[in-house]
Amino acid sequence: MKFYEEEWLRLRKMTRLADTYQIRFSLCPQEKEYYQIRSNRAACTITASDEGMLLQGVYRFFYSLGVRYLGPGRKYEKYPASIDPRTLEQDVMIRPLPIRGVCIEGADSRENILDMIDWMPKIGLNSFFIQFKDPYTFLKRWYAHENNPLLAPEPFDLGQIDQEVTEAIRIRHLHHHRVGHGWTGAVLGASAAGWEQEITPLSEERAAYAALIDGKRDYFGGVPLNTNLCMSDPQVQEQFAQEVLQYAKDHPEVDLLHVWLADDCNNHCTCQACQTRIPTDFYLQILNRIDAVLTQEGLPTRIVFLQYLELLWPPQTETLHHPERFVFMFAPISRSFESGYRTADRTRKIPPYVRNQIKLPVGVDENIAFLKAWQKALGSAMPQGFAYDYHLGRAHYGDLGYMRISRLLNEDVYQMQSLGLAGLMTCQELRAGFPHFLPDYVLGMTLTEPAFSFGDLEDEYFMAAYGPYAKEVMTYLETLSRRTHPDWFNGKGPRKRPDLVPDYTAALEEVLRMRPEIQKMRSEDPVEARFLKILEYHNRYAEMYLKAMLARMQDDLEALDQAYQALDQLIDENETEYQECLDVYRIHEVMLHYTKIPSHTL
Repeated sequence: MKFYEEEWLRLRKMTRLADTYQIRFSLCPQEKEYYQIRSNRAACTITASDEGMLLQGVYRFFYSLGVRYLGPGRKYEKYPASIDPRTLEQDVMIRPLPIRGVCIEGADSRENILDMIDWMPKIGLNSFFIQFKDPYTFLKRWYAHENNPLLAPEPFDLGQIDQEVTEAIRIRHLHHHRVGHGWTGAVLGASAAGWEQEITPLSEERAAYAALIDGKRDYFGGVPLNTNLCMSDPQVQEQFAQEVLQYAKDHPEVDLLHVWLADDCNNHCTCQACQTRIPTDFYLQILNRIDAVLTQEGLPTRIVFLQYLELLWPPQTETLHHPERFVFMFAPISRSFESGYRTADRTRKIPPYVRNQIKLPVGVDENIAFLKAWQKALGSAMPQGFAYDYHLGRAHYGDLGYMRISRLLNEDVYQMQSLGLAGLMTCQELRAGFPHFLPDYVLGMTLTEPAFSFGDLEDEYFMAAYGPYAKEVMTYLETLSRRTHPDWFNGKGPRKRPDLVPDYTAALEEVLRMRPEIQKMRSEDPVEARFLKILEYHNRYAEMYLKAMLARMQDDLEALDQAYQALDQLIDENETEYQECLDVYRIHEVMLHYTKIPSHTL
């Protein structure tokens, strides 16, 4: 039995749809993904371009009957008390944006990864990206319980978990993405499975492949993943291509293989040959060589290349020989989240490239200028592309109600086609549900059906999650979002900000005002009860968070020590109970490196 058939039977049972209700599945392949639902009170036919879209058609049919998929894992599925027969009468054709995905980040258990994969097609997402060659880095962070000394380290079986993850992606017919950073380290002979420093020194042979910086060829900052190469060297280009080829041969299950450079900037080679062109031109030479060796081996693997750090600057002399092999990725990692693509000035020009002296653009309009420059440079050789964005990578911790970031996701998705992009993938913590999972819900639903407005999605989500308290909770969380600032938390601008103190003070007053009201909220519905329990915990967290942030922005280190220790104790003690909602490892990391909570406080 196919997985979409199993899910049909399961949801039919959960919604108490009559056993006599007929279902027919039909495959009608087309170049672009789609599904169509035609149903009446006796039977339903779901026609789709592939089996993955048949599965999404199943979820969309039951969504129309009142099922809501509110978070990762089946415990966040909510079923209607009864089915209105009128909802069985459907004639729906859905042609979503082609690229709709999530990339793993943070500290994740086996269950976190599998639950996210299970949730994705329910909300219309079709692509899961495992950074690096396997998910070791993200599993290790959780099972070692990094940044939470109250939990003892646990063993885990990487091979077994990786097999389960691969199978979960396969049966749902999601697009399987892998790797990204790490190739430069592999060329240098290092595993480059994460951002750790390398203890073993570079061999003399491989050192010749590393970028020449300040007269030395070595790991940049001791980290292979952050080290760039002498990309003008033909031997380096060939070794790079062979590394990609071998991985593609060994992993035919990977549909889209990401080929990126180092994860740091201002570290490119200064040898005479490398200075004859900008890094992007050498990058395209390497991509063309990869295409050639894959073609020689008859491998259909698609290659994702990116616009990121120095690669923000478009090629000046090179182009792609066979753009059909490639998918383009726009990765504005330094962007602001106080505004989005909709309001950006699209007439900006990019600054000239100066080797190892670049400054990353913060404004959305500046980032769009770089995107437009790439599109102009490649012209007809520009492949299909998507945005790889960071709404839920760090900035969401600075939006205490998760409402601003949810609305921004909705607005940004609406702008994809006007930017010449075919979708959006978030580089994000999988455990991003504090106090709710609305951001990812909005991401998937809007990418699938752009007709969904934020207001519609917000209303239906809160009604399902909070029942009779929906409006009151929505108003409360909107206030918290309005009064907190993602960019400041994410390290943008000075740390001392007396101008923001009134906003954070007002947010703290709202948290304390709402506490007795939240404590009285109760529900017999298990899904609503879970969300209300999270909300009550979030209210306690919000008090301590706001006190710590107020101390930080006023540069009161004594008050910060006290406030942060209280916050630290709260989230460490409660991590297991609310594990899928809040990534304790990641929020500690972000507060240290971006919010700049002093390390002695942490």
